[in-house]
This record gives sequence, C-alpha cells and structure tokens, in this order.
Amino acid sequence: MTAEVVVMNKSAIALAADSKVTIGGSRMSKTYDTVNKLFTLSKIHPVGVMIYGNADFMQYPWETLIKLYRKQRGITSEATVSDWAEDFKSYVEKFGNITSGDKIRNLKEVIRSWFASALDEADDTSISRGISIGSEDYVHLLKGVFIDKIAAIAEKDKWLPPRAVSAFIRKYGGIVDGITKEFVGDFKDEDLSTVADQFISAAILFKHPSPLSSGVVIAGFGDDEYFPTVVSLECDGYIGDQLKLYTDSTIDVSRSMSGAMRAFAQGEMVQRFMTGLDPMLGSALMTAFSEVMKDNCLEVLSKYGAVRKNTIKNRGEIERAVHVSMKQLVDQVQRYTNRAYASPIVQMISLLPRDELANLAESLVALTSLKRRVSNDVETVGGAIDVALISKSDGFVWIKRKYYFPEDLNPQFNRNYLNDVMAGGSYAESRSTTLRGRTTRKTAAATSTKKK
Repeated sequence: MTAEVVVMNKSAIALAADSKVTIGGSRMSKTYDTVNKLFTLSKIHPVGVMIYGNADFMQYPWETLIKLYRKQRGITSEATVSDWAEDFKSYVEKFGNITSGDKIRNLKEVIRSWFASALDEADDTSISRGISIGSEDYVHLLKGVFIDKIAAIAEKDKWLPPRAVSAFIRKYGGIVDGITKEFVGDFKDEDLSTVADQFISAAILFKHPSPLSSGVVIAGFGDDEYFPTVVSLECDGYIGDQLKLYTDSTIDVSRSMSGAMRAFAQGEMVQRFMTGLDPMLGSALMTAFSEVMKDNCLEVLSKYGAVRKNTIKNRGEIERAVHVSMKQLVDQVQRYTNRAYASPIVQMISLLPRDELANLAESLVALTSLKRRVSNDVETVGGAIDVALISKSDGFVWIKRKYYFPEDLNPQFNRNYLNDVMAGGSYAESRSTTLRGRTTRKTAAATSTKKK
C-alpha cells in the first residue's frame, strides 16, 4: 500500500510519497522500502505524476509506461493538466501488445479480487461476532456485506453506456457467472446468488476501483494555467474489450479557492489532521448511534404505543425516519468539522511559502508511516519519502529523492537525463537558434562599440 499527499496553493504544489511496496495479499505478504512512486511526467514542463495501488498495468510496470510516455512527449506540452491526463489516457489505450487472452485473464482477476475482498470482510466480522463461517447467520451477514457494497458503488457514475453493457453481457456474461458460482455457489442460497450477481454487475459497470486497481495522480501546470491542478485517474486494466481507465477527481486552485490538500491511498491520518476525527471512528459512532436510536424508538412503540399502531408499516416508517435523522446529523457534524478544523488549515495552506508546502506534505506522509509502525497494523507505509515541488516559474524541483544506486558513482545518469529531449529536432533547433541569436546580438554590440 501507499501514502501520498498533495498540498497546493496559488504559487506551487507539493507532492510527497513513501517508498513501501507490499507483495502478496492481506493474508500473506512481504514489504520492501525502495520503490519509486513519484516521477516527472515531462523532463522540461512543470508536470509530475504519482502512482499508488497496483504497480502494474496489464503486467507492464507503470514506471516503465510513464517513462516511455515522457520520452515520446519530448518538448511538447499541453494547455491544461486535464489535457495532459487525457493525452496520457490515450497513450495507455495504445500501449503494449495486449491480446484477447490477456484481457480475459485480467477480467477474471478483477472479479475474483472483488469477491475475495467481500468474503474477507464477512469472515473478519463473523469471527469477531462468534458466527460460524458457512452457517445461516454467516450467509445473512454476507448478504449484508454485498448490499452495503452495492449501495457504495451506486453512488458513483456509470462507466459503460447501455449499448456497451449489452455487448459485454453477451460476450463475457458466462465468465462472470462462472466466477460468481465459484465463490457463492456452495452456499446453496438463491437470494445470496442474486445479491452476488447484483454486486459484481455494479462493481464492473460503475466507476468504482477494484482491490487490484491502480491510481495515477497527475499534477502541475499547463501552458495556459497560472494555478496548479491535480487530476487523479483510476485504472483496472481491460475489463473485457474496454479499458477501464477514468478520471476520478479534479482539484484546481483558483483565485477564489486559494489552497487545498488531498491524500491518496491510505489517507486516514490526513483526515484526522484535517477534521479532528478518525474516519473509521466516525463511521462506527454513526452506525452505533443509528442502531441505538432505532431500537429505542421501536421499544417505545412496543411498550407505550397503541397496539393498533404497532404495525409493520409503522415500524418501517420509524426506520426511515431514523435514517433521515442520521443523514441530517452527519451533515451537521461535517459542517462543524469543516468550520472548526478543515477551513482554518486550508486558509493557512493558502499562505504557506513553497518550502513549507513541501515540509507539510512530507510530514503528513511521515505521520501515516509512524502510525503504522507503532500500532499493530501491517506496516504498509514506510521507507524514504520522496518530495517534489512544482511551480509555474521554476518547474519540477526535487526536494528529497532516493536512488537505488549511489549517485556519486553514476554521474552519467544526470548527464544523460535530457539526452532524448535534446535529440529531438525541435529542442535542438530552438536551442541553436537561441544561441545564434545571442551570438548575433553580441557581434552587433561589439561592432557598434568599435564604431563609436
């Protein structure tokens, strides 16, 4: 896993990323501390990129893909960061020798990752509650997990248009059904199978990342932009014949919004810092409060209400009223945390000098790493923290950067960095033209002086 942070105001944008990589799954894994996740997207323009989640795209390393994209771009630029993101997506669509077999294999892996994640969640909950795995209570619990995930996924936009959905079902529906039976067929419960079908259909067809997805964060300045912009992409590779690569969010500083901060991947410590409340604790409190309120209302109805009022319809109305009340409570809590915690921090971020932007981004990643290190959580964040600062005037500047080799023993690395750009005719010609212009001006000035 990963912790990455973006901090930005009108003058610059700071990017920070840890170096930890986890190989394997949640049940059995190894970690290493030397992976690069932060890169320049252009060698001469003020645009950078970070990656998190799955380090590969269809078995190709994202680092290789990014650097090949950077090389073919040369000196060409884009008007906006959003245009950079769209051009990068177009490059990914044409990248690699990807066969139909590769696409089917990726589809199967993504579907299995969705089901494995849901079953892992159900297993953990059942163990904590003392429920036997495979029992009727477990099946009921698993249905609830699927239903909750469907509700969360449905909040996103649809990924495939209706016509493409029909084509996908005709061609790959059998594969999806086969994997669904592989995970829930042994339970012999038709309702569970139906809910599982609905869950995996939503997971595939909506813009919601799978457990195997990759995140790509493109940040910086376009030619026509005076303030920084961040565009985050999510990619699950090819889902059938279509590449599931889409824009997840866009953040841009403007004259009216002068500062912003965003965490990617593991961002719970950043949310604590910004809102004063851990997101898991907030969710647990709201869930517990909702259950207590509903149970109390139903108990009052049973004990003190008229018998003719204690109907299934009225009990359902009480549950709906509790749900509406909880939404109002959540909205009030969010308004308070924004007013008391987040807004003052954002106001200060808008005033920070560039070096402090970089320090803040690095500190938030380090805080996440420290929390993982001193708790009983798996250390999925750690290692050296790479930090970069991007500004319109100075471009992409490394503040901290690790190398997998001794830098002093490899001076050719820095010498060769711009070789492929300088080999491009436009850059070489523009540079020689500039030099010729300077020489001409110097010669003219010297001649003028002699005449005088």
